[in-house]
Amino acid sequence: MLTRPQKPDFEARKRVALLIETSNRHGRELVEGITRYGREDRNWHFQLFELARGGEPPDWLAEWDGHGIIARVESFRTARLLEKTRLPIVNLSAARLIATAPLVETDDKAIAKLAYTHFKEIGLNHFAFFGDDRFAWSSSRSAFFRLAVERDGCGWSEFKVGTDRAPSVERQDIAAWLRSLPKPIGILASYDVRARELIDVCLEDGLRVPDDVAVIGIDDEHLHCSISYPSLTSIVLNSERMGYVAADVLARLMRSEEVPQTQILVEPIRLVRRESTDVRTTSDPLVAKAVTFIHANASRHIAVKDVVDYVGTSRRVLETRFQKNLRRTPHNEILNVKVRRVQEMLKASDLPLYRIAEEIGFSHAEYLSVMFKRHTGEWPSVFRERHRMPTKAFHDNKNSGE
Repeated sequence: MLTRPQKPDFEARKRVALLIETSNRHGRELVEGITRYGREDRNWHFQLFELARGGEPPDWLAEWDGHGIIARVESFRTARLLEKTRLPIVNLSAARLIATAPLVETDDKAIAKLAYTHFKEIGLNHFAFFGDDRFAWSSSRSAFFRLAVERDGCGWSEFKVGTDRAPSVERQDIAAWLRSLPKPIGILASYDVRARELIDVCLEDGLRVPDDVAVIGIDDEHLHCSISYPSLTSIVLNSERMGYVAADVLARLMRSEEVPQTQILVEPIRLVRRESTDVRTTSDPLVAKAVTFIHANASRHIAVKDVVDYVGTSRRVLETRFQKNLRRTPHNEILNVKVRRVQEMLKASDLPLYRIAEEIGFSHAEYLSVMFKRHTGEWPSVFRERHRMPTKAFHDNKNSGE
């Protein structure tokens, strides 16, 4: 006779506290990843202590009767209070205020690389960072972005929003900073809220976005990206995976297992291109027209001849102007766009490779696989496993002694 599976006894469940702000996409998806792990384990009970950014947890948390904590620890008071619990803790904040707690955080180097690569693809040679002095992750993103820029010998500047200026004064300072920068310029903002603020100041001061200032945000908050005018290009973090990995680490700690990594980095998913980095920033209108065509049609079986026919010039002229403005050929541009779309599909779907090849406009999965390896340095299967199977990746690192 079939019987219903027994529900876990409430008293036997692992009680896990979550100290995570959920007013933004990143925080909500962190919680989604953690709770997905908890559902798979079928024996976790969550208590969400939602904090405002920079807020403090209640004092009674030090006496809370639970088994583990996952938190974004962004103040010394929060750190000291959590340490008093003597419970296993996994930290999700780059501030690193609890030295003994494993840290799961965004891969800021990969974020900076995505932004810099995109800016270079649209023909920019001057760059800046619009940061927020309150947060360690903002400083980390700035440092990696600057490293990428200065490695190529390109121009660099930075403005940090702080707490020591009145909002009206700060806006005046931002406007003065923007006016002082060479144009056109690409600016990476520390997160979408700051990117929107930057665009607003540009428009108020008569600067054209993206023709004078191209802007990239981080988080891909749909509200901020869509309400921004022009719409905001942004980088999508893999926040749900971060939450899932953090839960896996906490499960190990609660079983008194050794965790071999003190820091685990999670790469972003992709950059979503919108109007704030439209290719009109390329000074050559013929190249801009060609790139627009390529991005709109790259998933079809297009070749350089199709691009030449569309823009109405010779292949030699097109390739010469591509090299002058973008330092690559039209053929390279087509392949680059295809590779990025393959990466997005590998991260976001479970489609087999032959289906992805059909969607992106490759005749055979084998050719796609070889081309992908040539461009990225790894096979599609390895890339997908690294982005789509967080716990297995963690297990492999543990077994290898890393």
